[in-house]
Amino acid sequence: MKKITFLCAGFAMMLAMTSCKTNIWTATQVHVPTTVCSASVANLQVGNRITYTYYPTAQEKKGGLKNCKNAAIAAMLKENGNADVIVAPEFNYDNTLKAITVTGRPASYSNFTPAPILP
Repeated sequence: MKKITFLCAGFAMMLAMTSCKTNIWTATQVHVPTTVCSASVANLQVGNRITYTYYPTAQEKKGGLKNCKNAAIAAMLKENGNADVIVAPEFNYDNTLKAITVTGRPASYSNFTPAPILP
């Protein structure tokens, strides 16, 4: 008799907990066209080829090889006159990523002008 009472009480408890519906409301997304673009032309001034050795931190190594390469390029750009990009970067590293050697040409953009509009 106790088993039947326990089963009925358990069934009633389960029914009470699952019978309520939880409403989840989400916001709808409305697409608003906010595209702003302009075409411009710039000159790229490329410097001499340089080599830079970077020693990634343990935190950067956790991000993987691509993260370490990006950090090495950022440090190279910052140290060599705040260039904008590295032209033709080449990477040398070992499996432990103790050091990454980046070789490339730092370049900077200059003389930004609006692009000519074609008919």
